[in-house]
Amino acid sequence: MMKNPIPTSGMFVTPTSEQDLYDRIEQLSGSERACAWQFAMFTFNLCHKMVEEELRKDVNWNDYMRGPDQPERRI
Repeated sequence: MMKNPIPTSGMFVTPTSEQDLYDRIEQLSGSERACAWQFAMFTFNLCHKMVEEELRKDVNWNDYMRGPDQPERRI
């Protein structure tokens, strides 16, 4: 089973959902809200990248790259 590669921090609340996060951001003032949205999206993109990297570790690339009627090849 794959281990979650994304660390957590006990110093901050974990929103219960994406909507909860969005609602919290929307409660901020104009410039604070803009900065919070920017960093939230940075974080989403980084989390996506980390999960993709971890998923790639679990793929047997030789089987993936080889068709059903082709001999094994190394990549």
